[in-house]
Amino acid sequence: MSIKITAATEVPASDWQLQPMDPQQQLAKIQHWYEMAQQNRAVWVIRDDDYWQYMLAKSATDQFFLLIDGQQQEQGYLRVHSHDEHWVVQDWGLATGDVAAMMAAIRTSACQQGITSIVGWLPRLQETITGIDFESRPQEITMFKRLDPSLNLSAKIVADSACLREIDHV
Repeated sequence: MSIKITAATEVPASDWQLQPMDPQQQLAKIQHWYEMAQQNRAVWVIRDDDYWQYMLAKSATDQFFLLIDGQQQEQGYLRVHSHDEHWVVQDWGLATGDVAAMMAAIRTSACQQGITSIVGWLPRLQETITGIDFESRPQEITMFKRLDPSLNLSAKIVADSACLREIDHV
């Protein structure tokens, strides 16, 4: 999914904010937030310790942020790769499930840093957020295929497969 940030003279305020973090020091929290964001999905990728260490090594130049709510409570994490005036969201996790608040915080922080577009592993929201327009990528494809013909691919499994991130092939 791609987000185009609408040019505005004033950045819309967000109750949440992004705070830079060291992912190695916060790894246990990151793992927890990832699992919290996935636990109600019919299908998701379980990440073991080896996977997390691989991800951190692979993403050494990525930025990790804590998602802080209006009461200054940590609610999750965000991992982005910065390229010129663009952010590529690589991964995220939330304790609360408040994806709209996370997106508003991303928009606000991105605008403050001169970022003009955000792409990557993002859910499409039903509600409108001021200053954000969702655009489908021309080649946006989620393929989910059962390897065991006896498995039933419910509509929920297929829909939840669109939320998989950090995965190319299984």
